[in-house]
Amino acid sequence: MPAAMTRLGLLALWVLLGGTSYGQETDLGSTFKKSVQPLLETHCVDCHSTPDLEGGLDLEPFLEAPLLAANRSVLRHVRSKIRSGEMPPPKKKSRLTSREKLTIISWASAALAQQPTIPNDPGRVVMRRLSRFEYDRTIFSLFGVRAQSTQAFPGDDLLFGFDNLGGAATMSVLHLEKYADAAEEIARLVIDTEDPEKPTVRHVEAEEMACTLEGATDGSNASLFSRGTVTETFDLPRDGTYRLHIRVWGDQAGSEAARMQVEWDNEEIALVDVAEDRTMPATKELEILTTQGRHSLALSFINDYYRPDAADRNQRDRNLHIDYVELIGPTDRLKPSFGQSWMFAKDKKKGKPEKRARPILEELCLRAWRRPPTRLEVKRLSRMVSTFVADGLTFMQSMQFAMQAVLISPNFLFRIEPGDNRGSKNTIKSLKDYAIATRLSYFLWSCEPDDELRRMAKKKQLRDPEVLVKQMTRMLADPKSNALAESFASQWLELRNLADTTPDTEKFPTFNKELRQALKKETELLFMDVLRRKAPALELITADFSYLNETLAKHYGIPGVKGDNFRKVQLKGRRTGGILAHGSMLAVTSNPTRTSPVKRGKWLLENIFDAPPPPPPPGVDNFAGGDVSNAANLREQMKIHRQDPACAACHVRMDALGLALENFDAIGRYRKEDGGL
Repeated sequence: MPAAMTRLGLLALWVLLGGTSYGQETDLGSTFKKSVQPLLETHCVDCHSTPDLEGGLDLEPFLEAPLLAANRSVLRHVRSKIRSGEMPPPKKKSRLTSREKLTIISWASAALAQQPTIPNDPGRVVMRRLSRFEYDRTIFSLFGVRAQSTQAFPGDDLLFGFDNLGGAATMSVLHLEKYADAAEEIARLVIDTEDPEKPTVRHVEAEEMACTLEGATDGSNASLFSRGTVTETFDLPRDGTYRLHIRVWGDQAGSEAARMQVEWDNEEIALVDVAEDRTMPATKELEILTTQGRHSLALSFINDYYRPDAADRNQRDRNLHIDYVELIGPTDRLKPSFGQSWMFAKDKKKGKPEKRARPILEELCLRAWRRPPTRLEVKRLSRMVSTFVADGLTFMQSMQFAMQAVLISPNFLFRIEPGDNRGSKNTIKSLKDYAIATRLSYFLWSCEPDDELRRMAKKKQLRDPEVLVKQMTRMLADPKSNALAESFASQWLELRNLADTTPDTEKFPTFNKELRQALKKETELLFMDVLRRKAPALELITADFSYLNETLAKHYGIPGVKGDNFRKVQLKGRRTGGILAHGSMLAVTSNPTRTSPVKRGKWLLENIFDAPPPPPPPGVDNFAGGDVSNAANLREQMKIHRQDPACAACHVRMDALGLALENFDAIGRYRKEDGGL
């Protein structure tokens, strides 16, 4: 796919600039009519015309207007099929001679070279909904938090193997529900509504707590005798410091004061002597450093004393009485999140809520919506804040609701570009600067524009090609551009399928989560290396180096690599060949128990050569009843398979490519034999 990648880069730059590039027009019509058209009519049109349309290719319209830009795909297709010898089919009686093949190929190449390299009309642009990958990266880039609720988003639909194409991005009621849940969680993570001066108090009467002694909580307190215990659970909002208050007294007897054991999550955190009696109860205070979530508290009486025959009636029985428990906090002050820091940087902490909220919301909308908000949009949001404050919420709590509104707005969830050609048929509109900034940032970073891009957009400088190229160079050097590997390369090379790859554990016991992640990382790092060095795309399949850590080097049998960090390693011999020798590609194109030359050949045709085979004919079975337990049997069954005329057209190509990689097993290890053969 090197040529396809080059076209992708040119297309991306053209789309960003909103411009058009033309080659020099040359009239090849006379050559076509004299030399090419007769050959196509003789050898091709019979099959590739209605009503019997082979392969979905209709050449009749092409014969009438062969040089139109709309026919570029037909030109490439015809040239490719004739050059490879696939067309006309080998069994066709009338065959093209070598000279005739050269005539068609030469004409098609000249026509492609002299037609506009990119069509003038970009077509109607649909709204692009953020994919889950883009959503997560945007939230983290904006606010520095990661929301767990995004894992519940519906899976993104694919179009041409990619999840971020506007034509595939559907929207459902379930999407809306999950976006609302995520917005609520993100607002809570970003905006701290706690007031350390007025921490939350969780008050529990002891008689309402669970008790191990029957009847001990029948009164207005819990009366513990023998070895009684009361328990309570608390659901805490975050990690932090909490204060525990226990109102308690004892029936004193013997030489010791009543003693209380305090347990937090079944671990003892304190032993407390309770020397106070009913006439003067005490409030015992403890500090607990704990985590977010559900926790248990247990209070136990542990030093029972009972002498019913003691002369002093007050020295006969020692018991413990608990009135109530309070858990207060968090009492520590949180460091403001990254998002809260920039959102409230201009907050004067005074004034009417609507006026105070306005500059905060302007900045939030500018970054989240990737364009300056209108006055009306800011006015509506700031009025929302004022309404919630009037209903009794604090200003920060009200801002959480306003932030949720921003994050569930179509302006955030969709990349909306102004100007949809409504009422202006066949009119092409240039992108505005903020739209260019958004296209560029999501293409290279999969997240929103940064401060630098927004400044350039505000100054209306992004339509200057020199400025745009400088920005692209800067952005590619930024670690955020790793998104190109994590998103584009992972989908193009099907690396995301590694997550669902399940090699047989008995045959491949070394394949685990750590190795799975290392295989994916290796291919991503090679892709970014070629990209950042501006090396020829061909190096992706010719590289004599790779990126390995100890886990991956051990898997490949390469000595001298230690540690978890990936480093560039020069390769020799059997593992050269770039991504074609990467375990990631070799694993996703294998079956659980063995390699699959067909899958590997198909992968190469689709992803490297940009020549995907058509789907198999209906009713064709894969090796029905055949033994494919080892390499020899597999090759024999594939040979038989190719003799079927319904299969041969595609499998001649796929099998040859796939069998060329048979020296690598189903998880990418090099091998010289399979099953002893």
